Amino acid sequence: MSTVSTTRVPELAARPTRPSPRKSKRRQVRERQWPAYVFLSPWMIGAVVLTLVPMAVSLYLSFTDYNLFDPPHWVGLRNYEEMLTEDPRYWRSVGTTMLYVVVAVPLKLGLALGVAMLLRNLSRGRGFYRSAFYAPSLLGAGMSIALVWKALFNDGGTVAGVLDSVGIHTGGWVGNPRLAVYVIVLLTVWQFGAPMVIFLAGLQQIPPDLYEAAALDGAARWRQFVSITVPMLSPVVFFNLVLEVINSFQVFTPGLRHQRRRRRSRRLHDVLHAVPVRARLHGLAYGIRGGDGLAAADRHRRDHPDPVPDLPVLGLLRGRGGPMNIATKRWLPHTISAVALLVLLYPLAWLLATSLKPADEVMTSLDLWPSHLEWSNYTTALDGVSGVTVTHLLGNTLLIAGGAVLGNVLSCSLAAYAFARLRFRMSKVMFAFMVATLMLPHHVVLIPQYIIFNRLGLVDSYWPLILPKFLATEAFFVFLIVQFMRGLPRELEESARIDGCGPFRTYWSITLPLARPALITTAIFTFIWTWNDFFTQMIYLFAPEKYTITLALSSFVDQSSTSAYGPMFAMSVISVLPIVLFFFVFQRYLVQGMATSGLKG
Repeated sequence: MSTVSTTRVPELAARPTRPSPRKSKRRQVRERQWPAYVFLSPWMIGAVVLTLVPMAVSLYLSFTDYNLFDPPHWVGLRNYEEMLTEDPRYWRSVGTTMLYVVVAVPLKLGLALGVAMLLRNLSRGRGFYRSAFYAPSLLGAGMSIALVWKALFNDGGTVAGVLDSVGIHTGGWVGNPRLAVYVIVLLTVWQFGAPMVIFLAGLQQIPPDLYEAAALDGAARWRQFVSITVPMLSPVVFFNLVLEVINSFQVFTPGLRHQRRRRRSRRLHDVLHAVPVRARLHGLAYGIRGGDGLAAADRHRRDHPDPVPDLPVLGLLRGRGGPMNIATKRWLPHTISAVALLVLLYPLAWLLATSLKPADEVMTSLDLWPSHLEWSNYTTALDGVSGVTVTHLLGNTLLIAGGAVLGNVLSCSLAAYAFARLRFRMSKVMFAFMVATLMLPHHVVLIPQYIIFNRLGLVDSYWPLILPKFLATEAFFVFLIVQFMRGLPRELEESARIDGCGPFRTYWSITLPLARPALITTAIFTFIWTWNDFFTQMIYLFAPEKYTITLALSSFVDQSSTSAYGPMFAMSVISVLPIVLFFFVFQRYLVQGMATSGLKG
């Protein structure tokens, strides 16, 4: 009789349970998204702390009576009622703003497009003319240009003198309430360089074959412009139009120097207002020629049975009375460009010449060249103000501008890489919010930001001017770099991913080197805008030893403008010179970065 074995088989070790496919997919999504949020972390901190919170605080303060010193007192809608019904200046300012936008934007874009079409026809010297036409845009609305414009349009200035000589007596434009806004309009139109560069890039991407075919069909130049240039250039026109309208509604600094408005005495604060505030196809070289292999298309052969006549020159530049002379076609664009430059660069020449004039010739003589060179103006200007030399002032300005450049390039490129190359949740919502902040005037959040930095003890230091740059608060530069990065080929990143590179290594080793034109464009504009900044520096800097060159120039005007015009304009030349040198060193990258970023959708 057999016996059954009672030996137990040892239990198998418990196998690890596999995660459900749903949990595995969620984990992969999280692993794919967390680098994007790391890249966006500086921007998100800046968006919350320096944009959303200040916007909420500004909205709350609009319903209170607040003067920065006493606690806010809730008054409800009284501020809005007073502004809309009792303060005539509000509606007057709205009308002035609308007049400024309606006049300045079309003139600026029209002039920019006209100059861009003129430069497109240049075969030589295009880089020189492009840089020269862009030069006035370098100077922005800084203190130096405001002083020049005020002197040119003031009573007894160059403009008034020229108009008086032809029998038009207008007096000073700056002090005339009806003409002061047109001074700012002319200043805005004078600085048409940015839209001109973008228009020029768009024109160069239109195939020349379209114009050649239209010319063969007998289309005049105006018809070619309406039927070819305008439709092909419409995205660029829309891009420039949106940017210019936004910028026009936010104009503030030029008017600060042109018009001084009275304040209601009952709203003044004894302490606050006692402080002194200071690759393309090239067209034929000489038009369309007979024997170049050009003939009517198949569907038009019935309309054009005869061969193309062997005329010396056919095409866009054929005149009514016959073909345009080759030499005339070659030199006419250069002549027009040179004459336009003489007018455009006159204010800069006037600034340089005035800095060398004796004091009695600055406002009394219309001659551009002084009777003798007064080099003592520069000696006086180099002494600085309040015991602070110009060398020290330039060092302070360079420190702030350098920190701002480093912060903007680093933080804006991180945020732009996440928006352009990574996928994550709510990316479209965040990008839309970032673009919407382009329309937010900086002055709306200025007071809440001042309160934040004041409570942190950072007022009267450089931190309020540099720290926001490391938090990607400049939405324009984030948008510009995003547009550039979207045009980069993704095959490079896919190859890097196959080789084991993560998002951070790909960003640093592949994307950043390829995005160099956009990064240099960001650096140039940041440097120029920070160097010319006056209002923000005036708010946060109090001690003279911490002044920038712009603040020192403002103090110099307040102290000596009635008698020392020569040294004042000499200091203006000193403040402008670093910007001009910085631009001409890197202008090739600026044009490339602006053109490509502005044309990618």
